[in-house]
Amino acid sequence: MNCEMLDVKLKVDSPMMADYLAYLFPPDSPGGPLKVYARNSIGRLLVAHCKVAEGPVALEGDKVVDLELPSDIATAPMRDKFLYYDKYSTVALNMAINAFFDIELKQYYLAGYELGVQKKNIVTAFIVSRGLFSTDYFDALHKRIYRQSQQTLDKLVKKLINKVDYINSSININGLKDDQNH
Repeated sequence: MNCEMLDVKLKVDSPMMADYLAYLFPPDSPGGPLKVYARNSIGRLLVAHCKVAEGPVALEGDKVVDLELPSDIATAPMRDKFLYYDKYSTVALNMAINAFFDIELKQYYLAGYELGVQKKNIVTAFIVSRGLFSTDYFDALHKRIYRQSQQTLDKLVKKLINKVDYINSSININGLKDDQNH
């Protein structure tokens, strides 16, 4: 298999997502492009959404990540071409990256929680183990976990209220009251 790589840039939503991509696809050397492989779902999505342009595509703004896609059967038509992600693919990829990040954070948090580890220690361990060092992510991740926990609690409360309403409407309380008044 040819190990030649193909270069493309992706604008990410936040420095945290750039760090997360660097964790998933470490570069060969510090500051180098991230080595994307199609072994995981995000890698496959990055390959699948890549497009070919007639010429170089300028990418404006900050938070741009340099990627090297694998040279394989999926990318063969892209060799020696100008590659880019259109605005729709960029939005879709950022949504997917954020979703995978949230899933991984939640799994990590729940595993730590089940072991009796304090929330701040779980968040710190996640930051360190994933190399999320560009900025201070502790508060952002702490709030993210809180929001997810609150959403889970809100859903549970809503289910319980619906169950109570169903049971209450199924039991004919008014009929008993009517029998007592006659």
